[in-house]
Amino acid sequence: GRVEGVAPCWTAGSDKPSPRWPMPVLAEMLRELPHAAVQGDPNLEITGLAYDSRLVRPGDLFVALPGFHVDGSRFIPGAVERGAVAVPPVGGLHSAA
Repeated sequence: GRVEGVAPCWTAGSDKPSPRWPMPVLAEMLRELPHAAVQGDPNLEITGLAYDSRLVRPGDLFVALPGFHVDGSRFIPGAVERGAVAVPPVGGLHSAA
């Protein structure tokens, strides 16, 4: 079914659209993390979330997950090159801008 106010988008490797919800600005996300510190502009508009650096789109917040074999922080530079505007490391959120 269709969700009102949600625009469909294509997910890599899928032949079906998936919904995208409006995302808050970074400062609104930080309200839920009272001990988080930000380096950079807290008023950045976050347009999406990604945990795979190859799928980052401009405006995304990239989550560098720790892995069993590879630490996701190795992919932060590539995510920023692809347009990630924020990266939450362990202990807080940091603006990539």
